[in-house]
Amino acid sequence: MPSLSRTEYNQLKREDGGPFLFLDSDIHPETLEELGVVAYFSDVSFEQDGFPEDAKPILYVTPEALEIYPINVKKGTSGYLASPYGRIEKIVVARRKDYSFDLPNALEEVDDLLAQLPAGFSKNWRSGLGFKWEYRFICEYIEKLGVSILAVVIDGGDSERIDGQTYYLPLSRFHWYRKQIDQITNRARSIARARKDYLFYNEILGVHDSANFPPKPFKPPLGVMAALTGGGETEVQLSASDKKTVVQIVADNVEELAAGEPARLLQLKEDIEMVTLSQLIEQFSSMLEKLLDETRWQSFFAKNPFVLSLAFSVPFVLFQKQAYAGGKRVDGKGGKHPDFIYSAEKTGNLAIVEIKKPSTPLLGACYREPDVYAPSAELVGGVAQILSQRLALRGSLADLKDVSNRYDIQGYSTPCIVVAGSTPTEREKQRGFELYRHALTDVSIITFDELLARLVAIRDALKPPGPESKEHFDLEPPF
Repeated sequence: MPSLSRTEYNQLKREDGGPFLFLDSDIHPETLEELGVVAYFSDVSFEQDGFPEDAKPILYVTPEALEIYPINVKKGTSGYLASPYGRIEKIVVARRKDYSFDLPNALEEVDDLLAQLPAGFSKNWRSGLGFKWEYRFICEYIEKLGVSILAVVIDGGDSERIDGQTYYLPLSRFHWYRKQIDQITNRARSIARARKDYLFYNEILGVHDSANFPPKPFKPPLGVMAALTGGGETEVQLSASDKKTVVQIVADNVEELAAGEPARLLQLKEDIEMVTLSQLIEQFSSMLEKLLDETRWQSFFAKNPFVLSLAFSVPFVLFQKQAYAGGKRVDGKGGKHPDFIYSAEKTGNLAIVEIKKPSTPLLGACYREPDVYAPSAELVGGVAQILSQRLALRGSLADLKDVSNRYDIQGYSTPCIVVAGSTPTEREKQRGFELYRHALTDVSIITFDELLARLVAIRDALKPPGPESKEHFDLEPPF
């Protein structure tokens, strides 16, 4: 569809024959040689008295070049007779090396000259000269560089450059930009057609004749996703809703992706796991810097049960959080509710995890000078609490199986884990803590910073080897 066709059509309908063009020769004052021809544009006939006030130069022709002065010719609109390209007031099209432009003497000859302009230029002076409307982006972005002249170089290589107030644009680059714009526009139109087809097929045909027109999913045009992202090579910033959509698209097509792009899908899985693990570590670290209560930590571990599973020596998975483990008296009081119950993946053996706080003291005051430290009352109380929960759980295991409909869970030997405090920094206190926790036979104690360290170790193990690792493995063996 020609650019500005509506404007051209409206101009043809004018009864006065306007708009109008007036040609004026540019004569050298001494030699009287004709240097060029200036074409003036006006909405008023030049045959009236005097030179029209709104007459503006729109074209200057010399044997060497066509100098185009782009102006807005839509009378009554904002910016009438001003450049539609801001600071860019002139577009120069230089001649080819083996060709020179003829100076026009009549309007028909101006039309013939304009017809020689490269594809992508507006060639009808009645609708304004310059680039076609769909290619205005080229000028709009070049104008942001602060130049006032755009020179289109026909014979001059492929490099764009700026010299003073002039931006030199090789014709080959102009055509490349133009084709890119055309491809983007055509893709947008094809997407619009596909969406309309999807809408009316399902809303009209599918509603009134579903037997012959069963519902069909939206099928975007071939290659549109690759085109929008530059084949995956262009960095794309997505909104929150777009991110959800991309994730859903991958989830809906995971089987096809596994069949057609198994290596890429596996790499995506590894990348997601690495990023997710890094974000989890960052969140964990941030929470450790704050004085959060047990409820906040219970919520964190409930959302990320994988973290607590690292406290076990064999694979465990979350069975239930804040579960009732039994122990109620006749008056309904005394019930035991462990923070988390885990079950071994292979055997179903249950385990109990009790969550304290990173600020929970692990040791009390020095029991015997100079270096004997006893466990704190809070830590001893946590150990006693989880042992009481284990006793109640074993007594109500049959009921728990019935209520949960999980007859695979067992209570062979119920591990107990207390997550509390942070590793002491003083050597004497570290020794006191290690002596106490390793003396326990049925309860394991792990600190919050130790859990975080295990997360970091897993992430580091999953990272691809760097250049240093490669150099290490490339070394000659020492024998």
